[in-house]
Amino acid sequence: MDRSKGGTHIGEVEFDMGDFIYGEYKYRTLYLKKSSSNSVIDFDEENQQTYLEIGLKGTRQDGLVQKRMSEIKKQMDSSIKDILKNSLN
Repeated sequence: MDRSKGGTHIGEVEFDMGDFIYGEYKYRTLYLKKSSSNSVIDFDEENQQTYLEIGLKGTRQDGLVQKRMSEIKKQMDSSIKDILKNSLN
């Protein structure tokens, strides 16, 4: 987003967060595609002249995934118990 131009999107990239492995660095070149709301800055998409080069390291999510999975497991256990109760009656 270009805040000096009113905060509109200027470009987009496709990015797969699942491509990273815990503890390992990966470097990527992300080629930008011009956003439909961008009427100010031109990109040379054909020759891939507009890009970002980034380096990221896979890290833990501080238990966020585990918390979500625990909640799903609780809901499934509750549903299974309800099904078993209904089938026994």
